[in-house]
Amino acid sequence: MALVKCHECDHDVSTEATTCPNCGVSLENEVTDNSPQEEETKGFLESWYIQLKMWFCGGAILVALYIFSYLTGCNVISIFL
Repeated sequence: MALVKCHECDHDVSTEATTCPNCGVSLENEVTDNSPQEEETKGFLESWYIQLKMWFCGGAILVALYIFSYLTGCNVISIFL
């Protein structure tokens, strides 16, 4: 059972409470129990997804250069390989 701050009165409230005992405001949408492990996993998945997109874009650029050099007879791709 952790304590969080009420968004209305800044009173300490249990994460299991549905309303603030001080002001009575509903806390059902406000209280989220995100463990650090879940946030770390989320950060890892986001960074992995970004790296995947970067590799995909880099590969697409190399393929486009290869096609360009093949169609034009220019040897542009040898610079990168």
